[in-house]
Amino acid sequence: MTAPPPVTSPAVESSVAPPPSPFADEEPTFCLVCAEPIALFCVTPCGHNDVCGMCISRLRMLGRDRACLLCKAQHDHCVVSRVHHGQRTAYADFGIYGDLGGPSLVLDDASGLFFHVSAEADRLELGALRQYRCGVALPGGGGSCATQCGSLQGLTR
Repeated sequence: MTAPPPVTSPAVESSVAPPPSPFADEEPTFCLVCAEPIALFCVTPCGHNDVCGMCISRLRMLGRDRACLLCKAQHDHCVVSRVHHGQRTAYADFGIYGDLGGPSLVLDDASGLFFHVSAEADRLELGALRQYRCGVALPGGGGSCATQCGSLQGLTR
């Protein structure tokens, strides 16, 4: 007596595995400060690119701290970009010479950050950090506080 053929699902036999993604082995990079996945990259001259552009911008704009969080090297400039790390990882790849960054970069003098064209909207949004506005919701649904302070210290009082 012969055994019956094994029962198989037609869907299993006809399914084709999708091609592997070139980034399948890459795990997302997380910011060492806020622990969020990095979408806005900060590229530093020392090569420690593990802090997101949002956190670096806050440290430089509000805290006036230009040191690398890992090696403590002082950097006059860093680059903030939405370009994936695999496409451009080295600070030298951006062609920065002093305060000149070329047509794809805009220098924010106060923070020393070069913003790549891929991060232009982020540059405009982060500029609001310098306004030192309160923004706390007023009781009774009366909008939000619009107190403008001249410094971070004035805002925190």
